[in-house]
This record gives sequence, C-alpha cells and structure tokens, in this order.
Amino acid sequence: MIDKKIKIFAVSALALMFLFSGCNQKPKEEEKEDEVKQELKDVGEEADELVEAQKDKLRSDLDNAIADFDQKIEKLNQEIESQKTKISQEQQEALDKLKTKRDELQSRFDEAEVKSKEEWKEFKSEFESDFDNFKTSVKDFFVDNE
Repeated sequence: MIDKKIKIFAVSALALMFLFSGCNQKPKEEEKEDEVKQELKDVGEEADELVEAQKDKLRSDLDNAIADFDQKIEKLNQEIESQKTKISQEQQEALDKLKTKRDELQSRFDEAEVKSKEEWKEFKSEFESDFDNFKTSVKDFFVDNE
C-alpha cells in the first residue's frame, strides 16, 4: 500500500512538473514575439525617418534650385530694363516654359501624398528625373543667352 502511495505521489509530482514547465515556455514565446514586433516597429520607424530625411533634402534642393532660377530671372529682367539686353520672342517662350515647369514641380512636390516606402521610391525616382531635366534646361537657357 505504501508503494502505491509513493507511485501516486511520484506520478502526481511529475504531472505537476510537466504542467509548470509548459506554462513557463508560453510566456517566453510571447516575449520573443513581442521582441520581434518591437524590432519590426523600430525598423519601420527608422525607415519612416529615412524617408522624411530624403523628402526634406529633396525639398531643400528644390527650394534652392527655384530660388536660383528666380534670381537669374530677376537679373535678366534688370538687364532688359536697363537696355543692356533684349530678349527674343523665342527666348521669352522658352523662359515662360521654364516658369511653368518650375510651378508644376513645386505644386507636384507640395501635393504629393506618399503613404508608403514603395510609393516614396516611385515618386522620388520620377520627381528627381523631372527635377534634373528642369535644372539642365535652366542651365542651358542661361548659358545660351549670356
């Protein structure tokens, strides 16, 4: 009879050990899941910060290029007023096209609604291409008309 009680006690003790060891593993798995979720959140936040930094730099570059363009137009207008330079109809049309392109670029950037990293990459690629074309056109216009 004592052997029976010892066996029941031993089986009960083993059952409790298995029960408690199983309980301890579940929180560890949940902790790992929480850690992974936090790491993903951190990576997402870092990606968002990178996109914002790129957007700020692109905005700064655009603002600087537009300011430079406007300054060159102002200088050209002063030269025209002082009769040092005359501008042809063709040159005026080219200048008007550049002004329109400037306004379009600025509006496009201001109105861009980029919601994901992929959308930002696509927008940035297209915008930078158009922006580079604008800068080249401005440079060519003022070099050709010096």
